[in-house]
Amino acid sequence: MNDMVKIQKSHLASVEAGKAFASAYKNNAENTLDLLEKYVELRREIPKDSDGRRFGSAAAFYSTQGYEV
Repeated sequence: MNDMVKIQKSHLASVEAGKAFASAYKNNAENTLDLLEKYVELRREIPKDSDGRRFGSAAAFYSTQGYEV
């Protein structure tokens, strides 16, 4: 599997984790912190670009805020 495929898979998984976190936070669930930690772990699997940002950073952030991405 090439690097871009790995990055895309990590990105998609992080967006899903972000959505789960947003939902849990909204509903004051007990596992909110665990979901946030999983989101961060998945984002950190993606290397930073030359501008210091990770692939899909805006979409990933918006998923944690409850926006549909």
